[in-house]
Amino acid sequence: MAKSLTAERAASPSRRSSLWTGTRRMRSAGAGAATRAPGTERPSSPQWTIIWASTTWTQKNCPPGRKHLMNCMKHLDKCRVSSENVSLFIHVRNQLGILWAGRDETEKAQGFLETAESIYQRYMKENGSPPTDMSEYFCSEENQLTHQERTKKFELAYTHTLYYLAQVYQYLGENERAANYCYSTLQRQLQLKQFNPMEWALNAATLSQYYITKGHYMEGRHCLAAATVVSGLAGEVPSEAAAQESEAESDRREQLRQKRSDIRKIFTTEKTPSESPNTSAKPDDNIGELDTDRQDELRRARRREEEEEGRKQTLLFGS
Repeated sequence: MAKSLTAERAASPSRRSSLWTGTRRMRSAGAGAATRAPGTERPSSPQWTIIWASTTWTQKNCPPGRKHLMNCMKHLDKCRVSSENVSLFIHVRNQLGILWAGRDETEKAQGFLETAESIYQRYMKENGSPPTDMSEYFCSEENQLTHQERTKKFELAYTHTLYYLAQVYQYLGENERAANYCYSTLQRQLQLKQFNPMEWALNAATLSQYYITKGHYMEGRHCLAAATVVSGLAGEVPSEAAAQESEAESDRREQLRQKRSDIRKIFTTEKTPSESPNTSAKPDDNIGELDTDRQDELRRARRREEEEEGRKQTLLFGS
């Protein structure tokens, strides 16, 4: 299971900050939106409460933010989900999921995040048009987002929902479900072109561990191969001389070296078994002429091949 998507990060105080990445990004976006259009008309209460919550809520000062988020949700619960407010519905529940996960109230977090997921799915089924983004509540009309920009922001918010759910399910011991959500997150990050290459590669390489321990060797190999390709997008590790001249280059050098080392460790420990000679029989083998044990063995091998062929159709991360 990918390290950044595990319950280890949700439960460990030293790693819990990963759950707050979306919060910090959202808080910054809200503050920026509020200052970009100082003369615009004040929106309705739910929009202001979510922006206020995002700009005042920090890890050390949760109660005010939680109060504003809950107040915002009360306003939203009186409304019907529409293109004007669906992004707000999802953002609020993502934030509350983050909040409760950070307080080790995992089941509460699960409830908010699963609701956000169902809202997205229902909206896409019943409407599907690019919804208004939160930042547009504070923009003048000429600065409104294009349909393409709205779609990307909306899909990114839903990707965050899946990301947080992967951590929650892992923490609750639902490992298979967590792996599926982790995989979906990685796939959507590629599609949206919103990912850090080394983080993505490390997550994919670590996810391969789960697949291989479950005997899903094809998935494991695929994740490792994807990790190799994507890690190459991070570029070369800065030279020691460059690292000495720039603190930023020094940090980047150390980060790339560490993550590539982590990925190499996974590669060296993940050895998928070779195909057994006993499983190489062709479909037209005359199984009926073999002894009972051999017949059963070949039938199991065929079932595995059929299952693997089916999984191939849904496995691709993308070209």
